[in-house]
Amino acid sequence: MQPDAIPYTNASDEQLLLSIRLQKPTANAAFSELYDRYHGRVASYCIALLGKQDGNDAFQETFVKFYHAAGRTAVENVPAMLTTIARNVCIDVKRRRKHTVVLDDDTPLRQNTPSSSGNYEQQELMRLIEIGLEYLDFDIREAFVLRHYQDMSYQEIAILTGVPETTVTKRIWRAKERLKQVLSPFINDLNQL
Repeated sequence: MQPDAIPYTNASDEQLLLSIRLQKPTANAAFSELYDRYHGRVASYCIALLGKQDGNDAFQETFVKFYHAAGRTAVENVPAMLTTIARNVCIDVKRRRKHTVVLDDDTPLRQNTPSSSGNYEQQELMRLIEIGLEYLDFDIREAFVLRHYQDMSYQEIAILTGVPETTVTKRIWRAKERLKQVLSPFINDLNQL
């Protein structure tokens, strides 16, 4: 092991970022460790907002932009920076893509979605929520995803999105109401099985 090499699994985010910023020979390994730590969170966010295909593209673009930014600027909070970059990339993708709804049956909303051996009703409900999210306006969908899939507080969402906390509260409430409205016929059918 090189004298300045860090055992990456035990290194803090700050140590890994320093290795990237200083362009050490170990920068790629440091970036790989940060990727391993945060890829699930970023992927689930992008996919929940954009669907599988666009979400995967946004996920990849997020990490490319993060790598370049980490080499140029000081980063205080890796998860916050990744979420900010992912948000901006998703907004750009949303602006570029046409207004079509793609129903993608195999897109997980979360990494811990029940497996095929899990509860069928839970799987079906998660699939219906995914479909329902496609019908929400981007701002409302984003607030809902950040709160319920990224476990961010209302205050954190307000800071990230640059809107007052009351607006975040309204957006999440609207998302829930709209999801109830869109999904109620499906949920009623599911309950009759």
